[in-house]
Amino acid sequence: MMKVTTPLIVLLLGLAACTSVELREPARSAEAEMAVQLVRNAERRNDELSRADLVKALGVFEAVDDRSGRWSALHALAAWHMAQRDRTTALAFAQQAFDLASQLDSKASLYSSALQLGQLSGNDNLFREALSYAQPGLGKAVLHVLLKEYEAAKAELATHRASAGEAERYGSEEAFVLYHLGKYEGDRHLVLEALDNYRLAGDAYGVTDSLFVVARLEESPDVALEFAKRALLAARQTGDENRIAAISHWVESKGSE
Repeated sequence: MMKVTTPLIVLLLGLAACTSVELREPARSAEAEMAVQLVRNAERRNDELSRADLVKALGVFEAVDDRSGRWSALHALAAWHMAQRDRTTALAFAQQAFDLASQLDSKASLYSSALQLGQLSGNDNLFREALSYAQPGLGKAVLHVLLKEYEAAKAELATHRASAGEAERYGSEEAFVLYHLGKYEGDRHLVLEALDNYRLAGDAYGVTDSLFVVARLEESPDVALEFAKRALLAARQTGDENRIAAISHWVESKGSE
């Protein structure tokens, strides 16, 4: 069975939206403000240039003792390396970000760092720590999924949907929760809803995983095979060899039946 990797977008959750306080930004020089923009722009990309921008920004923040800025750059560097499947380097940056977040007066930073480091280290205690900083709704739903507390996740998702505006209803965070609930309950309709959200978010990994789970849940062999072939096309675009191999093997086994 294919191992499902937590989508990167969970690591980049909107901090203020998921925590009880907003991230407070210090007064900054013009150079530091430019470094902030480098981090924000780099988080939207996934190439070598974006990593170089993050390293440059980190240097600026270190030079002026901007701890909040340092945290944002370290956190983004951890996410960048996780996207490259470089878990060792990602873990090192995530640990630095977490240690720094513990020194800052920011529940938002603590929430995001505990979530990120928990994903990379597999330490459930960090997810439980993040729960203490998360607002009711989507932030808690994501954490309950990571803790495999699916009933609690379902309740928090309902809270989110009851209060969220239209623009907040479609994204990788909600897709992540829908995907795992659907997979756990064997509900293809929830996974299809997650698929739509992953498409809108441009999350190829989420699209791949959702298509493949729908294939495995589908009762019609022909329809199942079609979904699996679509999953394989998406997987090839991610370059994830584990996903490609797992889906290819499944397609071949079904094709020979």
